[in-house]
Amino acid sequence: MKMRMIGILAAAFLTVSCAGTSSKVEAPVSLSKDEAVAYEIINTAEVPEKAMVILAPRLEANLKSAGFNMVEKDKAAKRIEIVVEKYRMRHGANRVLFGAMAGSDHILSKVTIKDVKTDAVAGQFTVQSKNPTANGTAKGLIENHADKIVQMLNK
Repeated sequence: MKMRMIGILAAAFLTVSCAGTSSKVEAPVSLSKDEAVAYEIINTAEVPEKAMVILAPRLEANLKSAGFNMVEKDKAAKRIEIVVEKYRMRHGANRVLFGAMAGSDHILSKVTIKDVKTDAVAGQFTVQSKNPTANGTAKGLIENHADKIVQMLNK
C-alpha cells in the first residue's frame, strides 16, 4: 500500500511539473509577409550573452524560413520588438540533482509589432516558456521559446 501511494504521488508530481510554453495575445497580430520588417531584442531581464547567442540567431533563422520580408531597421515598415522581461536558468547540475525542487527555468517575452512611421501597435502578445523538470537543456528551452515567438507571428 505504501509503495502504491508513493507511485501515485510521483505520477502526480510529474504531471504537475511538466515543461511547456504558453502564450497570451493582448492585441491580434497584424503582420503581412509582404511588408518589410525588422526585429529588435530588448534585454530587460539581463539575459547572459551565452543565452543571447542562442536566441537571436534562432529568431533570425526562423523569421527568414517562415517567409517574412526581413530588412534592415531603417528600411522596415513594421518593427517587431521582443522584450525579454524575465529569464531564469538553473545550473545543469542543479537541474539534474534536484529537478523541480530547484525551481524552474523560465523565459518571459513580450512581443509588440509596431508601424515604423506612426509607432502604432499592430499586434502584441507574450510568450512564456518553462521547464521545471530535469529533462531538457537550457539551449533547448531558449530555442523552443524563439520557435514559439515566430509561430505566433506566423498566425
